[in-house]
Amino acid sequence: MSDVVFYVCAHTDDALLFRGEGLYTDLHTAGVTTVQVLLTADDAGRTDGWWEAHEAACIESMAGTLTPGTPESGQVTVNGHPIQRHTGPTWALYALRLPDGNVDGNGFPSTGHRTLGKLQRGEIPSLAAIDGSTTYDGWDDLVTTVRGIVAAKRGSMRPWVNTADHDRDLTPGTTPTTTRPRTRCWGSPPRTTSTGCGGSPTTSATGRPTSPATPTTSSGSCSASTAG
Repeated sequence: MSDVVFYVCAHTDDALLFRGEGLYTDLHTAGVTTVQVLLTADDAGRTDGWWEAHEAACIESMAGTLTPGTPESGQVTVNGHPIQRHTGPTWALYALRLPDGNVDGNGFPSTGHRTLGKLQRGEIPSLAAIDGSTTYDGWDDLVTTVRGIVAAKRGSMRPWVNTADHDRDLTPGTTPTTTRPRTRCWGSPPRTTSTGCGGSPTTSATGRPTSPATPTTSSGSCSASTAG
């Protein structure tokens, strides 16, 4: 069992839709802190309040399953980047608010077709958050930032990390940003990684897979692989 469990997601609804059982279990397990890291703003190229509403709904879903009241919210600095953090008594959510990659990974006109996948492949030198809060100068800068979040919140035991399956062959028909995020963290035990979108199952902080399929395994130092 771990004292901190991470959900690294591309969109605001990924953990709820694809890892909901594990997320609910972790939120209700005594002594466990649940941390979500949202990479994109889930904006769908819209500028009419869409992504703000999605982020607010994600926060409400975290808080509503536990105790009433308004979560705390404010910017924190990680690796020199201001990031919006929402917190409750036993959970935290970090919203990086990067551009949505669209279903084909090519992004949207409203964000200049700039995407995580293009940053990873070196096709663009930098990627700005859509709220103008910060700019990531290359893929390594983003990876170091995600690593910094995990390092700051990992607790005293080996952390459990839930991410989407990076293998597009195992998760056909899904958007690049949904299937591609992958994070590995220091000394993670077996059954650390989860999937989403029809791949391997989610694993809760108790170490028990929340669906009967064979889970994937993750170990080693923290890295991130995200496209879309």
